[in-house]
Amino acid sequence: MNWDAIGAVGEVLGAAAVVGTLLYLARETRTNSKLIEMQAGRQISFHLSNMYNEWFKDPEAMKIANKSMENPMAEYTPEEWVQLNFMLKTYWHAVEAQYISHSSGLGVKEQDDGYLRAARTTLATWPAWKKMWEGEVANNFWPPGFVEEMSREDIGNLGSFQAPAKSVD
Repeated sequence: MNWDAIGAVGEVLGAAAVVGTLLYLARETRTNSKLIEMQAGRQISFHLSNMYNEWFKDPEAMKIANKSMENPMAEYTPEEWVQLNFMLKTYWHAVEAQYISHSSGLGVKEQDDGYLRAARTTLATWPAWKKMWEGEVANNFWPPGFVEEMSREDIGNLGSFQAPAKSVD
């Protein structure tokens, strides 16, 4: 029996086992990374969905949300302006989370790009949102990178998510 040959075969098998283990770990790491990205995107989507659902259930919030889309900007009572302020801060915090996900590479790029473009589009399209955002930016409420992202020219079309036409009595 040649112990040197058996030792060499053992070393080759050991090296193959190490390579196999490293390949397995690489695959598992890649799978885990994808799962983390998907969860980040899902979490933000659920948050936005819940926020919209809460607005939908509150007739006063829906009235203020619809009013915020009017062009030119609608008149607001002080109470409505405060409520819109909190509604939009809630929205922008979710968008900021999307931006953080996007800039850190954790989210789903297509989803992140879509949400960020939609947020920029609302600022460009709805005067009350723009006025509120400009006040927030002037008070340095948001981090500079997020403000820069929201200031980009890449906007889209809100399609069916437009303010309803006013009826004529």
